[in-house]
Amino acid sequence: MSEIDEQPELPKAGRSSGWSLVILAAVVSALGLGVFMAGRAGGQEELSPVSCDSIGADPANCLQDEAVSTPSSSTLPALPPLGDLIWAEDFNTLDPSIWNVEHSTFGDGNSELQCYTPAQVSVKDGHLVLLAENRSVQCPNGQVRAQTSGMLRTQALTLSPGQSIEWKVKLTPADDTNQEGLWPAVWSSSWAGGKWPTGGEWDGFEVMTANSPDRVSYGIHFADQNGSHDKKSREIFGDQFSDEWHEFRFDYGRGGTLVWYMDGIETHRVTDAPTLQGYPAPFDQTMTELRINLALGGNPGPLNPLALPATLEVDYIRVSEL
Repeated sequence: MSEIDEQPELPKAGRSSGWSLVILAAVVSALGLGVFMAGRAGGQEELSPVSCDSIGADPANCLQDEAVSTPSSSTLPALPPLGDLIWAEDFNTLDPSIWNVEHSTFGDGNSELQCYTPAQVSVKDGHLVLLAENRSVQCPNGQVRAQTSGMLRTQALTLSPGQSIEWKVKLTPADDTNQEGLWPAVWSSSWAGGKWPTGGEWDGFEVMTANSPDRVSYGIHFADQNGSHDKKSREIFGDQFSDEWHEFRFDYGRGGTLVWYMDGIETHRVTDAPTLQGYPAPFDQTMTELRINLALGGNPGPLNPLALPATLEVDYIRVSEL
């Protein structure tokens, strides 16, 4: 979630019947395995053989029907094991010594609509709840805005190379079919000093429902060797994100190996980037502030008022040694 205008790059990808299948397919594709394409040869269109059950099929050039099976979880590669637990937040309460609740119009650089107010942040049944509403509020800068939402920043949590962070979230719009303009994210920015993007930005995950409610984005932003903004990001399509809870993990590896996981499957990996400081800097320094927010509208696309009220819930956050 950049602090300035930032439009994500959309890959050529399609829907899948499930997040596990589509992420697994993306990973397999990235490794260059099992790629099949229809093409043209010698100026003639190459025709695929038809099913042997089709009327008029040539028995010498037809395909026998095969059952398509869904791989079980046991066929997926196991996640790398984690070391000792360093820090955990289960949201039995909201400890003010750990969390700063935002009260501002943060996000103006993205033309976002919300005013963040403490009233939109609560803890219920062991979950952190950020509530976005169509409700007129006066912001600290004196502006009156028609939408309000919630955002927090940590003040007692760090994430260093050699550590892993896990979290579990659920996005719930008021109307599943009209949820455009929601923008939930877990992220960090500018921990290495300097204005954005020189200090680095890490996006643990973000979903921009104005672009697509079934696409999750992961990545880093940085200043390149000319001092201009650059990024290494990836977008994965699957089922509608808000259909269920999702578990995320990010391994902040030493030496600049950054790995993202969603629902037990690797979704993105960065091992090099043309940063101004020379990679792995700034992605070899301790992140000093975690941010969680539910933004509305802005540069990704307009807000559909029918999407509100909406909530972003967080079940837990855990930091462990790698």
